[in-house]
Amino acid sequence: MTTIERFKEYLNKKGITNARAEKDCGFSNGLIGNALKSKAALGSDKLEKILTVYADLSAEYLLRGTGSIFLSDVDELLNKQTLDSTTCREGSVEWYKHLLKELSKINMVKAKAEAMEKELYAKIAEKI
Repeated sequence: MTTIERFKEYLNKKGITNARAEKDCGFSNGLIGNALKSKAALGSDKLEKILTVYADLSAEYLLRGTGSIFLSDVDELLNKQTLDSTTCREGSVEWYKHLLKELSKINMVKAKAEAMEKELYAKIAEKI
């Protein structure tokens, strides 16, 4: 399965049309459909934009086809790793896992906020 096919799978699961995704990402009309038909590779700029706009899409899944499609599934797995102050010492593997989990949450919230900000600016621009 190609990167564009994995992206289309994500869009289908979320109920997002190609046209909506193209608008959200600032792509030209028909880019997704044309890429699917030709099995064309997406450039790094397009991939970066997709991952920024769709913050719950796993980069590991999109790029390599491994792991879960949604980051929320990854977060669920990470949440099973609890931080126990009696066994988790600074510098331990558990401590680093906890830090990575917290950083992942922060990055996801940041990406969602940036996407929402962009959407709001676009809506304002449409009204002007």
